[in-house]
Amino acid sequence: MALLGVLALLLLVAAATDIAARTIANRLNLAIALLAPAYWAATGLPLWPGVALQVAAAALLFALLIGAFAMGWMGAATSSCSARSRSGCRATRCCKC
Repeated sequence: MALLGVLALLLLVAAATDIAARTIANRLNLAIALLAPAYWAATGLPLWPGVALQVAAAALLFALLIGAFAMGWMGAATSSCSARSRSGCRATRCCKC
């Protein structure tokens, strides 16, 4: 139960920092990722199909988000858009600021 609490706390910290600064520290992501196998073992999740499905879903989501980043739909460009809008830019598209 303590492991679940730690994971929940780490996820809340990730959400809060993402909302506040639009970034999540790599160390925080790494800690969450490294605790996943411990959580799987603690809950008795079988390697097949349980762990395999979770790893496959994570890989699919990662691939989709790489595509979104490459298209400029998220990432550094959107962060600069947010900074521009906070600075008073009223353009409807970020590239016009």
